[in-house]
Amino acid sequence: MNLLLLFLLLLSSCFSLTVEEYLDKGEAEAALKLINVAIQHQGNSSSAMQINLGRAFVQLGRTTEGERVLHQVHLDPDSVTAGRDARLLLGKLYMQSQHIDRADAMFTAALQEDPHNAAAMAGLGKVLLVRDSDVDGARVHMVKAHQLNPNDEMILFELGRVLFYSDQHEEGKAAFDRAAEINPSLDLSIIGRVYLHYQHQDWVEVVLDEYYLRATQESAVSPVDSTT
Repeated sequence: MNLLLLFLLLLSSCFSLTVEEYLDKGEAEAALKLINVAIQHQGNSSSAMQINLGRAFVQLGRTTEGERVLHQVHLDPDSVTAGRDARLLLGKLYMQSQHIDRADAMFTAALQEDPHNAAAMAGLGKVLLVRDSDVDGARVHMVKAHQLNPNDEMILFELGRVLFYSDQHEEGKAAFDRAAEINPSLDLSIIGRVYLHYQHQDWVEVVLDEYYLRATQESAVSPVDSTT
């Protein structure tokens, strides 16, 4: 019996890693299938698995189900770390659905639990920018978030936008460049629109050149073997 439990724990761990990899790639359908298999093997689901389940639902557009699952983890007093992760995900979900005050509550709670949480700090920065039009406050929070996690491409991306709003264009471009360096598949369209809005035509041309390069690489096919 002990060996069986050990096997199931190991199996669950392997599934969790694979599920997270699928979710990071945006392949929620595959992740959801593995989550269901893992839950069947375990007989129940851990808080970490519930977090992944919530992420999968959100990626699939099943936001009501995702919110329900994440909210259950958020309310679980025995899941401290998972609860904080759930609050961060709920904060991002509420930002997307324009429930800014709810997002504020989630990010604030996460930051109170962990004052060095970069994602929560960046989330509050977005709240200040979107809800309060507080560019200075948003910039302070984004700078702190970047200091806490200097290699997070999404924090760098948001920092770049706030720096442009603050008329710190060179610094904003440097943040965008670093974000694209960390994640070469980063969506450049928003960056291009920011450059265009602030009339940096030469920077826009660089972004268009990068788009063209990506499109060329993606459309390239291997030579067809014509031998029979």
